[in-house]
Amino acid sequence: ITKEEEKRIDSIRNDGTDTLMDTGRVEEKKSLENRQIDCMALDSRTFLRVDYKQIPEVVGPDKNSPAWFFALPEFFLDPVISYEDAVAINMHVPPDLPPNPTGANEELLSTVKIASNVRNAEMEKLRKLEMALESYTFEERHAERRNEIHHRIGNLRKKIRKDDEDLKTNVMILVNEKKASIRKGFVLHCSARFLILEYIDFLIELVPKYERIIAINDVDTNGCTPLHCALMGRQELSNANRDYHAVVHLLGLGASKNIVDTSGRTPLGQY
Repeated sequence: ITKEEEKRIDSIRNDGTDTLMDTGRVEEKKSLENRQIDCMALDSRTFLRVDYKQIPEVVGPDKNSPAWFFALPEFFLDPVISYEDAVAINMHVPPDLPPNPTGANEELLSTVKIASNVRNAEMEKLRKLEMALESYTFEERHAERRNEIHHRIGNLRKKIRKDDEDLKTNVMILVNEKKASIRKGFVLHCSARFLILEYIDFLIELVPKYERIIAINDVDTNGCTPLHCALMGRQELSNANRDYHAVVHLLGLGASKNIVDTSGRTPLGQY
């Protein structure tokens, strides 16, 4: 691709949609972007011809701009293969993305997301109360304070159980009456993101048995599986045990470690 074409692409991308429509540059934009994609694919095959190996953890920011990365363990020790042979090599391709949830599916996702936020906040409060309880000795002078904390812990646990039951009721109404879909609502991904295994187990039970392995490996609108979602964000050592059990749990449900997201990252690459 020429430098002039690159400049044209940058110029067009900086223009808003209205400007493009006014100046009739929409077709030019599409043509140049398609040419850029073709050139990047050609670059990728050229690297493959001289024995570069694709690293699937970094593919590109999205499906239409695959910034392929390669490792070259041995430079030109093997003969250059033909372009046809390079084309025959299967390259990692980011997944096709499903549409955003709408209607009852969007309502289902919102319901689970709100409940997940509340539950995680409540679990954090519970953790702090339990830590506070441990800081008090069994001396008589601490008895009143310990009893107060015990009471607060008991009430909070009751509230968490009630909130869980309320969520199950609301989800069942959405699924049975409004025909919301567990898979199309991406609620398994949401629950995995919050590391709430109880929600995952409840929700997967609402998916037909023959679809459950597929469901636990569905990609969301960001190209992520529930396992990707469980490993998102900054991992803290204090939370390592919870992270570990979430990953083990998802793997036990049939989650794949090898699916790449739109950036070409497997769950390990996400971590």
